[in-house]
Amino acid sequence: MAPGRFAFLDGLRGLAALYVVYFHIAARFAGPHGSDLLNHFSAPLKYAHFAVSLFIVISGFCLVLPVAASAEGVLPGGTWGFLKRRARRLLPPYYVALLLSILIIAASQARRQVSGEGAGPRMAALAADHIGSHLLLVHNLREDWSQSINAPLWSVATEAQIYVVFALVLVPVRRRFGTPLAVVSAIALGLAPSLLPRGLNIPQACPWFLGLFALGMAAGEVAVSSDGSKARQVRWARIAATFGVLLVAHCSLSPLGTDAWRLRGIELHDLLLGCGAASLLAWSATADAAKRPMLLRMLESRILVVLGAFSYSLYLIHVPVQDLMVYAMQRLAISGPVQHWAMLLAGPPVCLAAAYAFFLAVERRFISSRTATPSVG
Repeated sequence: MAPGRFAFLDGLRGLAALYVVYFHIAARFAGPHGSDLLNHFSAPLKYAHFAVSLFIVISGFCLVLPVAASAEGVLPGGTWGFLKRRARRLLPPYYVALLLSILIIAASQARRQVSGEGAGPRMAALAADHIGSHLLLVHNLREDWSQSINAPLWSVATEAQIYVVFALVLVPVRRRFGTPLAVVSAIALGLAPSLLPRGLNIPQACPWFLGLFALGMAAGEVAVSSDGSKARQVRWARIAATFGVLLVAHCSLSPLGTDAWRLRGIELHDLLLGCGAASLLAWSATADAAKRPMLLRMLESRILVVLGAFSYSLYLIHVPVQDLMVYAMQRLAISGPVQHWAMLLAGPPVCLAAAYAFFLAVERRFISSRTATPSVG
């Protein structure tokens, strides 16, 4: 398989985005608001943060490929050209999704005012600082901003900031000193905010994702330079499996969100997943094209590749779509548990249909052969 196009990445992106859709349904009806039976079996749906971490690793893998394939080790079109291509790919769908989210919140607040219910809990989302921070892609720097309009959008800001560091810092460091030092530099820069005074810490932005992005870069280097030997495949498979076992063990022993997951605000599970995901990508990229392992054949199936093609659209708009569905059921006085069942069964198909329509109407217009790598969604 030629470097620069790996179909299994589309499958991974599609599954990760779909998992996030189910996560937000489970989170929306957690506790007494939903069905006790569904809440009992929803524990596996609480790890959406892992999906975002995976997106970041995949992004690093994809974006380093043209750099690694270049004899000079530079970005095609230069730094400014790279940033313009990334902005064209990332921002127009993001801003349309942001506008839709704001309009839905504004309509809901207007209905509450007309009905005499007063300001709702999301009224703050319409404040100038909330909207302005989203427009400038800095809403991930404050927790109240990051969760107010459309919660998944925080990671779009984080990845946009990573792109800038990648172009201005990581690519020059890699060219002059090599990939290992670029990875070390990224990890150090990503962890640096955690060493700042507590008031300046920004854990909600996950700055350590820069290290995950660099781990993805290292996997991309393997994809470009690999000789495809069986020994190398086995080695990367063993490394990926080792980190996978460690992650599963950590999940089993320490509930998500407890202090056991954190070190000075850093989410330890992200680092475990980043190492495991990078190793998995390296293994996948070195797999024999003639004898694809079953896992890769599944990820490269037509349905998952198509899902991956519009996964960014799905990531951007699934929460507003779910908001509309819940609003409609509330207007019909449907009880919380019934809403929970309806959302679990009908929510994902409706979100998928809406996302594909959004992809055709908006996102596809900004995809070209040189900007095909999607962002976090």
